[in-house]
This record gives sequence, C-alpha cells and structure tokens, in this order.
Amino acid sequence: ALRWAKESGRGRARRYDPEHVFVVTEEQREDFAGLIARPDAVRPVFQPIVSLASGEPVGYEALARFEGKPGLPPSWWFAQAHRFGLGAALEAQSVRAAVAAHNRPPGTFLSVNLSPSALVAPQVTEHLPSDLRGLVLEITEEERVFDVDGLQRHLDPLRARGARIAVDDAGEGYAGLQQVMSMRADIIKLDRALVADVHADPAKVALIGSLVHFARSTGAAICAEGIETLDELRVLIHLGVAYGQGWTLGRAGAPWPRVNAEAARLCRELRSVQAKIVPLGESPPLRRGA
Repeated sequence: ALRWAKESGRGRARRYDPEHVFVVTEEQREDFAGLIARPDAVRPVFQPIVSLASGEPVGYEALARFEGKPGLPPSWWFAQAHRFGLGAALEAQSVRAAVAAHNRPPGTFLSVNLSPSALVAPQVTEHLPSDLRGLVLEITEEERVFDVDGLQRHLDPLRARGARIAVDDAGEGYAGLQQVMSMRADIIKLDRALVADVHADPAKVALIGSLVHFARSTGAAICAEGIETLDELRVLIHLGVAYGQGWTLGRAGAPWPRVNAEAARLCRELRSVQAKIVPLGESPPLRRGA
C-alpha cells in the first residue's frame, strides 16, 4: 500500500488490497527466465524518428518484439520481468539486440528504452558501448523517479561518453512535467495522448506550443509520438515541433524503415514555416553548456 501511494503522487492514500498482490513462485520465475533466455526471445524493430523540418529520418527508436507467447504486447513482457526480478536482465537483452543492428544510415542516432531502475543496473550498463555518441537513452515512464539526484549521478558519466537523454511522455500530468525539468533532457517526447487530434483541440495546441518554447529555451528538442494523421502532422509542423514519430511518418520494421513519402512531402511543402525551427543538424542537440 505504501508503494502504491507513493506511485500515485504526493498526498495520496491507498488501502492494502490482497487481490492486487502478485505472489511469485520459484517455478514461475524459472519458467519465465527460460523464455527470455532463448537467443531469439527478443527481436528488435525500428521506427524512424523524423525531422519535421526536412521529412528525413534523423534517428530510429528500437522497440522490442517477443516470440515466446504470440499476441501478448511488449508491455506485458517487461511488466512480468520486473515482477520476477528479471527486469534489468530483459532490458539488457533488448538493448544488446538493438545495438547489434548494423548499417544504420549515416548521421542518424539510435534510441533505446530503459526504465530508471535498469539504467543504473550493471547488467545493462555493461552492454553499452564505450563510445555512446549516436545513442539516445530514452527513460521510460513505467517507473516514477523518486531519487532524481541519484539517477543524475548515473547519467552524468553516460553523457560524458556521448550519450544523450530523452524523457518519455511529457505532458502526462504534473509529475511528468516535473521529471522533464529535473532530468535536463536533450529530447522531450510528447505523450501521444497530447498529440492525438491536436488539430481539433486548441488547448493541446497551446500546451504543445508552450513546451516547444520551453525546449528551445533549455537547448532541448521536442519529439511528438503517435502521429497518426496528416492533419496532426501539419499542426505540429506549424508549432515548430522538431521531431516526429508515428504511423503517418513510418511504421516500425526491420532495419531501417523508410519515411512515408506523403508525410515527407508535406514537411517539404511547409518549408517556409520550418525555417522558424531551431536548426538541429544530423543528431539531437546538446544542451547549452554541455
């Protein structure tokens, strides 16, 4: 109950509910460990991260797919792994598979997802290359970060080796905005709920516009996830959003999927608006002073 209350936010109370307690047996843990230990257990796919100033891919986000139990979403696998105490091991395996992909287009970066707890785990960090230039560590939202200073102490050496930091799901409540400000992220990824139907919601337009201004003033870049229509894409370009992801721009696939031609053409047609976007170059900008 204490853990649930803390994860719910400040000043929240939760009653202990035995129905929500997950009882782990050693047999269950061994069965799951056997599933994720298989060499082909994790298959990476890659979704293009597109510059909305040019319609060209500037990076790719690595996403994990699992073969052991068809039909179950990736979130189930990671949730189960963390329940069995195998979360860091599974995330390390996913990172290892993603980094092993060859022939990434020149000038593009690779973004890998890591939970805060896995980010500080030795079995994850030991699978990262010594030179982290061209790698973005995307901190996932599954876990609330309670010790931001402690996490920063682990991030600083990774930044020094060339890694950049992305924070997922910005705009998802006050706690999410607090995390964006405290993490000093290089890339701020907008929550897809904020992006959905943005062309029909003036409040979302205003909020995204303010986040774009915040990102520019701190030397970061905004990336909008879950762009599913050209109408959404058009508004995000006008707002000066730097990067975009979603089915309209390109679906996840084997290395390295192309950008949807129609979406790329729309970006080029709005070149006069895009000129207002802060130049980004071929990779995410470093914070000022970094």
